[in-house]
Amino acid sequence: MPLGSPLTELVLLAAGVGLLYLGAELLVSGARELALAIGLKASTVGVTVVAFATTAPELFVAVLGALTVSTDIGLGAIVGSNIANVGLVLGVAALIRPLEVSDTVLERHVPFMILAAFLLVALGWDGRIGPREGVVLLVALVGFTVVVLRRIQRTQAGITAVEREGMPDASPRDVAAVVGGIVALVL
Repeated sequence: MPLGSPLTELVLLAAGVGLLYLGAELLVSGARELALAIGLKASTVGVTVVAFATTAPELFVAVLGALTVSTDIGLGAIVGSNIANVGLVLGVAALIRPLEVSDTVLERHVPFMILAAFLLVALGWDGRIGPREGVVLLVALVGFTVVVLRRIQRTQAGITAVEREGMPDASPRDVAAVVGGIVALVL
């Protein structure tokens, strides 16, 4: 199979889809087990570990695109991914099983999502997102992460020793699943 032939491209596409599936399965199962082991809610793990890990492919595409092809590829991947996450992923998941939206998500996480979308529009209004705008976006991300981590610390402080005894222990297998999932997603 010569490189660039339609058959090679189909094999690479199938391998990519397979790695995406495997990576998602490993990441979700490992993150779920780690969350239970340390007493976190699934939504907290979702907006931290899983969110950062599943963003790795877009980050890779954006950086690679900026270095080699075009910055438009990275921006398109990010905007398209967010639209697909909200429309496709939530839509399909809701078709399978109704999703419960907690007050925490609505009050604490959704405003940051709206802020991120607003910042993208406002900072890119002049047709360019440069280093200064990048710093603003990164500061917003750090702010969100700090808010989530502080909330985790407050929540963790409220777990009693008896409750901790009933929780499973984190295993190296769970950590390996998360790391393996991230690697597969990036590949």
